[in-house]
Amino acid sequence: MCKVSLEEAAKSFPALLEKAINGEEVLILQDQKPVAKLVSVGAEPPSPAKRIQAGSAKGFIEIAADFDAPLEDFKEFME
Repeated sequence: MCKVSLEEAAKSFPALLEKAINGEEVLILQDQKPVAKLVSVGAEPPSPAKRIQAGSAKGFIEIAADFDAPLEDFKEFME
């Protein structure tokens, strides 16, 4: 995303418009605060994140029966 001041945007609007047409978002700032955004009309909005559902990985992961058994390598630290 390109960020420019309002003054700079006024001076170089054609170049910024070209960036927006090519798919880059241009954020225009006034006093370091966003006041406008140039984006291509054909640009697709970002897709919302998929919600993770409990149990959706069932069958993909197998946990060994001795998963939580003490490890031989750490036996000296557990005493």
